[in-house]
Amino acid sequence: MAEENKQVEEVKGLVATLRSEFEKMEKGKVTASDFKTFQEKITADVGDIQTKMNRPPVAGQAEEKGDGIKPEIKALAKYMRKGILEPEEAKLLQVSDQTLGGYLAPPEYVRELIKGIVLFSPIRSIARVRSTSQESMELPKKTAASTARWGGELVTKTETTGIAFGIEKITPQEIYSLYKITKKMIEDSLFNIETEVQMDASEQQGKLEGTAFVSGTGVDQPEGFLSNAAVIAAKVAGAGGSGVLGVADIFSTFYSVPALYAANGSWLMNRLSEKACMLLKDTNNFYLWMPSLATGQPSTLLGRPIVSCPDMPNIGSNAYAVAFGDFSKAYTIVDRIQTEVQRLTELYAESGQVGVIVRRRVGGQVTLAEAIRVLQIQS
Repeated sequence: MAEENKQVEEVKGLVATLRSEFEKMEKGKVTASDFKTFQEKITADVGDIQTKMNRPPVAGQAEEKGDGIKPEIKALAKYMRKGILEPEEAKLLQVSDQTLGGYLAPPEYVRELIKGIVLFSPIRSIARVRSTSQESMELPKKTAASTARWGGELVTKTETTGIAFGIEKITPQEIYSLYKITKKMIEDSLFNIETEVQMDASEQQGKLEGTAFVSGTGVDQPEGFLSNAAVIAAKVAGAGGSGVLGVADIFSTFYSVPALYAANGSWLMNRLSEKACMLLKDTNNFYLWMPSLATGQPSTLLGRPIVSCPDMPNIGSNAYAVAFGDFSKAYTIVDRIQTEVQRLTELYAESGQVGVIVRRRVGGQVTLAEAIRVLQIQS
């Protein structure tokens, strides 16, 4: 807990320093070029600390069985004391040519793969997620409302019309990964290659579906909210300047969402867009963006959380760079099959390979467009 509090204080200190330097630039005490360089460094430091704060705890490495001493070390110690080794122990050691003054020494092999980070849009964390055992899911929807009337005590009442209903149909689409692994790799690798392949498929499929939830075409893949005609028709037109995100743009987007949705709303933008929000101030000279004040909690904009979404476009002319609203009402994800792994032992046997197919079926689309708004940066 002490470490977490320290990280929170570091973030607050860095942000305060950045804003102090920003105000110096506004007064002409610091050049714009120098401030930009300073801003790059501070925002990178803030991002690093927030990443650490939001990172789940890593389980401790498993201890070696028995007395905790690695078997190759025990084998080496035995050879040095007695000069003999059992066949199983000899396999653990590397033996060099004795005529060259060789030696026995066990190598250190780290049983951990070096893997780069996989960035994906966490739309699942804020959207409505459902499961189905059928080919598709149909959600009843009210498509039009009636109009009530005033009437006196003896006035003849007329029929109320206008109310209408419809159906939102979501069809899960298949997302898959096919790997071909040589039998020698499966037999000789110190890792469980098939498990690693499944983990890789899970990461890459998560990345691919996240992109589709943002900008998917809806053809053989989910429909992204940036591809929905109703969402685009209700877009907020930016007025911050050509290719620029302004303070008025943020307020316009926030207040274009009905209050009931805004109360549970989230901001979606990528990290570069969030960086642009860090120095925006209202007419009372208060900053709109506030850093996270607790471990695991996101930064906020106008009091609502910011969800970092790498698939959102960068700020630029006509770009839909920012979205805001209640995505649990606006967007629905339907899972048909969570994860299915199929092992193909015969199909590639002639080439000495084993096939592994990892597949899922998932669908997604906008089901209530009025709950979200997207901001189009001024051209």
